[in-house]
This record gives sequence, structure tokens and C-alpha cells, in this order.
Amino acid sequence: MTPKKIVLTAQCFLVLAIIITAYFQFFNTDSVPSSPTNLMLGEHAPDFTLHSDPSSISLSSFRHKQAVAIYFGYTSCPDVCPTGMSQLANAVKQLTTSEQAQIQGLMITLDPERDSTEVVNTYAQFFFSDFKGLSDNSTVINNVANQYHVIYQRKPSDGSALQYTLDHSSNFYLIDKQGILRHVMPHTVPADVLVKALRSLLNDN
Repeated sequence: MTPKKIVLTAQCFLVLAIIITAYFQFFNTDSVPSSPTNLMLGEHAPDFTLHSDPSSISLSSFRHKQAVAIYFGYTSCPDVCPTGMSQLANAVKQLTTSEQAQIQGLMITLDPERDSTEVVNTYAQFFFSDFKGLSDNSTVINNVANQYHVIYQRKPSDGSALQYTLDHSSNFYLIDKQGILRHVMPHTVPADVLVKALRSLLNDN
């Protein structure tokens, strides 16, 4: 074999090795995927206080009591948000009653102009009765969204009664009982992986 062929063969094996490594890193569902950007993982999740129905809720109030699963969306969302909330609710329903009591699901609206506390709370509880929906004025919501690196933008919807929709990132933010952000994963994560991630939040240590 000529030196040129040896080099080409080595390059082919290197490319193949990279592809195989990437496959097992990104498609191995035996492990819990983390945020692609490792967003604040292992640190205390930013605290906030938002309005729910009938009272306000602070993230810190759950510390040492319940783990928290947060989803950012809006009630007029035509597809992504219902899918995400259904995915979270279905995962929680696969837990035991005791485990369910240790996890609080929160939906934070990105559309406070249309989503009052009553509206978003009713929407969240449609998917699971113990979930809570949170809202506030647009400035407060934007500050919380920025803390969690949520990307969203209003998109005009000409000819629609909605007038506008929101393009937004769609992730679950999973926070353990100590208030530490442990996982950030897309709403399309496989159900069994999400269940495993939720259970991992319940360690009291």
C-alpha cells in the first residue's frame, strides 16, 4: 500500500470513529441528556416570584420540599406547547403517587398579554391537576425568560384571529429539591428518559 493510500485509509477510519462516537453520545437513551450548552447545570436555578391563581409563587419556596419541572410556553400555542405539556404530564403520571407528590410542574407563560394567571393556571392543570401556571407583566416575564436563556419572538399572524404567535425555544428545566438545576432537555425527549430524569431529582441528599 502506498503512503498516500495509507493516509487516506487512516483518515477514513478517523471520520468513522468520530461518527460512531457522536452516535453513542447523542442517541444513547440509557443516559439522561443534558442541555446542549450546559446551561447553569449544577448551580442553583435563578429564583423568581410570579403570579399564579390565586396567589404568587416563588421558586425558592419549593426548596427542600419538592423538585420542580419548569416549561416556558403560552396557551395559544398551536402545537409545540401542547406537545411539551402532554409529554411532561405523561412522564409525571408514570411516577408513583409518592413520587408525584415530590415534583411540582410549573408552566410560565411567554404571552402575559393574553395569558392571565387564571388562564395559564387552568391550561396547565388541564394536563395534570397539580401543575401550576404562572404569569406577570411582560417586563417581569422577560426577565425570568432571560435568566433561563429562553429564546422567544413574536411573529405576526396575518388573517388569523390570534393576530400573532410566538416562536420560542421549548425545553424542560428540571430542578432538584436543593434548588439545583440538574437537566435542561428538549420537549421531544423520549418519555422513558424524562421519567428517569424526574426520578433523579428526588434524592434528598
